[in-house]
Amino acid sequence: MIGKNIKFCETWIPQRADPYVVKAPDGTYYFTASVPAYDRIALRHSDTLYGLAEAEEVTVWEKHKTGIMGEHIWAPELHLVRGKWYIYFGAGNAEDKWHLRPYILECEDSDPIKDKWTEKGKPAAAPDYDWERVGFWVDEGPASRSCLRPRKGHLRPRAQQLYG
Repeated sequence: MIGKNIKFCETWIPQRADPYVVKAPDGTYYFTASVPAYDRIALRHSDTLYGLAEAEEVTVWEKHKTGIMGEHIWAPELHLVRGKWYIYFGAGNAEDKWHLRPYILECEDSDPIKDKWTEKGKPAAAPDYDWERVGFWVDEGPASRSCLRPRKGHLRPRAQQLYG
């Protein structure tokens, strides 16, 4: 796609909120974002950033019909950590879409587009804390970690502190 540029402040991939792009070690770019129906997680891949706009979108996971992870699936992030692919995302309960919590999917195989994803549940947190995902991963070899912050709990109201 020589001569094609992605321009700042112009729509790149329409109808997608909370976009997230990662470049794999082999040079492939992967894209995920909230879909308009907030009912699934989809991925695209391309050899170029520009190519992601026209790449086929593949649904890799769909919301539950009832209970947790049943409504308002949003802000997915794709990470390759120690040879495994992970998707971190927010989701509400089917019965209360605003009861949002972070969840994790895992793909142990090499192709996050074609291979199977497994639900790993919520990240572990201290008792009595209501956690929300901050939205970034710190990869420092053996010290890799996702950063979380408490929304309410033992800290004073409105306090925001990062934990890894």
